[in-house]
Amino acid sequence: MRSWLQRPEAKKYAADVALFALSQVAFYFAFKFVVSSLDPTKAKRQEAKAK
Repeated sequence: MRSWLQRPEAKKYAADVALFALSQVAFYFAFKFVVSSLDPTKAKRQEAKAK
């Protein structure tokens, strides 16, 4: 019996899942960056943190 990863459709499925996971991680960090850069209270928080 062959390993399940030796079948071409299983390899494609595994690659699709890995690509989806990586794209979700990239989207999360991009979204987090955009939201933090648009934060209007960022300067006030940094000023309060410095005191």
